[in-house]
Amino acid sequence: MNLTKSGHVRIGAICIIVIILSIVSGMWISKYFNNAQAREVSISDYSGRVFEPPIPLQTFNLNDHEGNSFSPVNLLGYWTFVFFGYTNCPDVCPMALVDLNAVYDDLESKFVLGNTKVLFVSVDPERDNINHLAEYISYFNEDFTGVTGNASQVASFAQQFGAVYKRVENKEDAEDYLVDHTASIMLIDHLGKTDLYISSAS
Repeated sequence: MNLTKSGHVRIGAICIIVIILSIVSGMWISKYFNNAQAREVSISDYSGRVFEPPIPLQTFNLNDHEGNSFSPVNLLGYWTFVFFGYTNCPDVCPMALVDLNAVYDDLESKFVLGNTKVLFVSVDPERDNINHLAEYISYFNEDFTGVTGNASQVASFAQQFGAVYKRVENKEDAEDYLVDHTASIMLIDHLGKTDLYISSAS
């Protein structure tokens, strides 16, 4: 497969990101595979897929945790990590955001990746209003961005990444429900295209 200079830079940047996330999580890269659609990076607990070519995002409309409109234009010029979850998540979401916080400064200061964003997308718009989302996301890093929308807007955005989620009812307390959701970290490049999935192997 022939790559342009910019293609080599993009793949190099993604590999740096995979390595940093691996180190933070106590993981080591064990194999690296190639196929027509993606490179497969197998790690002890996680696996990542680098998409060739990257997948352009379609139009979407959400709101960030400050109440501002959030659309594809807000992603241009940034390398953006995307994680779908909800503020009442008991374990997976806090762990992912802690890991992303741990690598955030390194990605911003030590490597030539341009600006970096971390995007936390709430899949529980019924409970995660703007104020609640703002309080939650600032606990991990004030530079992170929380976004949400109505049920239809969130579902449409999640579908672009193949992210799935499902409400799990609590028979004893209807308001204290859980949400099963995709636990992958996605990466959008500076051109607004999906480049990488980092997923739990379990």
